[in-house]
Amino acid sequence: MLELLPRDSLIAALKGAIPDAEWVIRHLEKSNGWLQFPPVLVDTIKNLKIEQYPLIYEDERLLTYFSLRAWLTDQEIRELAIQAETASLEQRGEFLKEICDAVEPVLESIPKTPEQIKAAQELFASLSENEQREAIKRGQAFYSVFFASFGQTFSMMMHGEKLTTLIAKAKAGDDDAFCKAIRIDGRILTVVPYFREKYERAKQLGESAFLDKVSVWTRAAPYRGRIRHKSLWVVFALLDQAGMLANLSHREILDICDEVGVGGAENRIEDVGYLSKRLREYRKLQKSGVASTP
Repeated sequence: MLELLPRDSLIAALKGAIPDAEWVIRHLEKSNGWLQFPPVLVDTIKNLKIEQYPLIYEDERLLTYFSLRAWLTDQEIRELAIQAETASLEQRGEFLKEICDAVEPVLESIPKTPEQIKAAQELFASLSENEQREAIKRGQAFYSVFFASFGQTFSMMMHGEKLTTLIAKAKAGDDDAFCKAIRIDGRILTVVPYFREKYERAKQLGESAFLDKVSVWTRAAPYRGRIRHKSLWVVFALLDQAGMLANLSHREILDICDEVGVGGAENRIEDVGYLSKRLREYRKLQKSGVASTP
């Protein structure tokens, strides 16, 4: 673990990501298993005109770029890239911590109630035209990453692979990867050129085998049931997405969960055996591709 990321930076990143991921998962559990964002987030996609965010899945480097673009200019990003080539582990960790510190208040400010939505609208209306343009630009970058990152994490939970990986495999001719990708984020089918063109061509040529495969994969919702410890599964998925889950002992994972606050004070996970059982369920889910947990 220490070879990849300093522990304090990892903890900070997880603490910042878990609350909003849990919020979306709670909404998911109310939408019969389909990845449907809360109405306020659906409106955000439309209002910021970021319907094309699935294009980020075509190149994982775009996630990093747009993450930085919410805070830095293109010139600053280029300078940072040069510095990153020679940065030490501690310097990379410190930079990640700075990003987490900057992102945390933005995540906390996402309006989730009618009152918060109204307050956000009033605040935006009070800004000058230049301030509004800057807010929109930053919002487009931030929310594009927000939606794409959640798609990446949800794909790790369901399939054990990131959407960026699935899309690359689909472009190489893997039809199962094609179906898995659109099952996680249906916008991919209409936004990503390869997916849109392949699907339209299949309909025009009457490629029934491919069309039937798409239908079978997308007919059932990717998620069923309820996850008791949502934050635990988010930790699994985020560590997995970073390529770290398999390199940590179950005790190390439990220690991280304890620091992050999985389960809260009342439902804190104290037993390695319990965590190991949940981890087996997580891996079993990835093999089946459909969540059905108690």
